[in-house]
Amino acid sequence: VAAENREPFIAPTNSYSAYAKIDYDEKLTVGMTRSFFSHPSTTGFRPAQTKFGDNAVLNSAIDTYNGKYKHSFSDSLKSETMIDYASYELLPDSMFSNVAPAFTSYKYAKSSKVKFEEQVNYSVNKDHDLVGGLSYEHFDALPRTPDLPQMYNTSLGSSAQNQFFPNTNNTVPIKIYEVDWENYGSYLQLESRWTSQITTVLGLRHDHNTRFADTFNPRAGVIIKPAESTVFKLLYGESYRMPPAEFSYRLFGSFTGARNARGEYISNFFNLPNPNLNPEKLRQVEANLSHNLTPNFVVQVSGYYIIVSDAIAGVSV
Repeated sequence: VAAENREPFIAPTNSYSAYAKIDYDEKLTVGMTRSFFSHPSTTGFRPAQTKFGDNAVLNSAIDTYNGKYKHSFSDSLKSETMIDYASYELLPDSMFSNVAPAFTSYKYAKSSKVKFEEQVNYSVNKDHDLVGGLSYEHFDALPRTPDLPQMYNTSLGSSAQNQFFPNTNNTVPIKIYEVDWENYGSYLQLESRWTSQITTVLGLRHDHNTRFADTFNPRAGVIIKPAESTVFKLLYGESYRMPPAEFSYRLFGSFTGARNARGEYISNFFNLPNPNLNPEKLRQVEANLSHNLTPNFVVQVSGYYIIVSDAIAGVSV
């Protein structure tokens, strides 16, 4: 389209948010948030590659609901019960309008998480405190879909959308992934004050994930206060990062319409999913020195060393 006949540049952006929180008797807290954000999907494309317009936007909504209840059984035994729910949705009218997906493609994504956690704090004596807990999480995720020629029908399941990749004569169906899993966690931590100058922390967390193998992640630390104005910390910890469903299952790309000698449709680019991704493992040692030169001037020096195993990255094949 000649420049003088093209649509004017437009990049509509808008958002709104709402939140509420109630605290009752320093024991019960409940809250919620709701946010909506709409931004243009044309950002980063040259005029020759995209069509600007009010409909070329990505619309997303996030909702959270949470509750917390604290109970004191005695001066030495206290508990905290937490319930959380969160959901994210890339609304079905979200779309791209550029040359890659033939100027019309819709996107959709949806995920939710429910979490329940019970934490108990027990003071063994004035120098030793135990913190332990159990948690349960349920995840349900439909990662961002490939480019859809029609809007995603939210009244149908992901396997019943019956959509096909453009330029394939309706012969290559679009695969839409949807996964759910659970995570069961338990942890225990001991905080000890051996002297007025030395404090230690020892902890261990276990996670059983229905997608991955069990993991045990320890943590340890020592805090030394040789003087009133100086604090030294030496910390060690291990953790794991579960690959998001967006990494494991995201699929997008387009076909040119041409075929090879075997009759297969040709594509110049595809991002393929990898459901077999394993979690990243992280091990970290950190040293921290803090010194108050004056009551209003603090000098702090930190150093750390991290080892990451099974790092997740995109690769070309």
